[in-house]
Amino acid sequence: MQRRTVILPVVIASVAALLISCTPGPAPLKPGTPGFYWVAAKEAHRSGNYVRTGENLARITASENEYKQRAQVWLMVISSGIAGGLMEVADTLEQGARYARTNAPIFRRQVTAARASANQAAFQCAETFHAFLEGDKPANLLLDFDYPADAVTEPVQLSKIAKGIVLPAAEYELLEKAMIRRGVANAASRVSGAGQDHAKAAELFQGGNAEVPREVFVLGMAEALYNQSELYKANKLDLPNRLKLMCDEALGGLDTIPMTPDARKLKIRIQGTIQKIRLS
Repeated sequence: MQRRTVILPVVIASVAALLISCTPGPAPLKPGTPGFYWVAAKEAHRSGNYVRTGENLARITASENEYKQRAQVWLMVISSGIAGGLMEVADTLEQGARYARTNAPIFRRQVTAARASANQAAFQCAETFHAFLEGDKPANLLLDFDYPADAVTEPVQLSKIAKGIVLPAAEYELLEKAMIRRGVANAASRVSGAGQDHAKAAELFQGGNAEVPREVFVLGMAEALYNQSELYKANKLDLPNRLKLMCDEALGGLDTIPMTPDARKLKIRIQGTIQKIRLS
């Protein structure tokens, strides 16, 4: 009798373990669904591939789904970060071309390519911002992504191209990646309300799922769009219609939030730029 009482608990435990092992877990995400792209965006972001992150987020924002607003918020940070990083690369290359002498054509080709990519990202940012403004307007927005706090230092390669030094292809590719990562850090810091205080931004993002008031986010994005409008001035891409579009989208965002002193200052700057635009 004693032997049976010892064996019985063992049998029960074994059966329980077998039942648990046979219990189906969460169903795998189906490729092509918003949830699938959301997980893919998270993985790409963690690996530092922000272009791939943006591609996955854009697929989510193309339809109505539970991830859409979070994806829009994240996509605006990514696209404005890419645009900002590549704009700085292009401006530095342009500076370096003055010292490059016989290598100046190489610099000019790189300037053209960097600005073309920045243009795509900036326009995507403006389009996403426009759609975001037409959606729901919750009091707070979730910044559901990690902050690249290690990206705030200027890459050493940037000072090289500023001096007219041609970088090997592999090194130049690393520079672009580093500047995009830095641009994303700047963009995330701006929309979180930390400005360029990266230590404060890192603290806000600590633990994940940072939440910011909608008016803080919109003001940060309006500033980002205005900064990106520089890309379209006569000394760069010379696209006055696109310049006005970026400024108009920024103003449209400011019209949806309280007119704080910072918002008012930005609005005056944007209006001043619009007055100087000569449309084609």
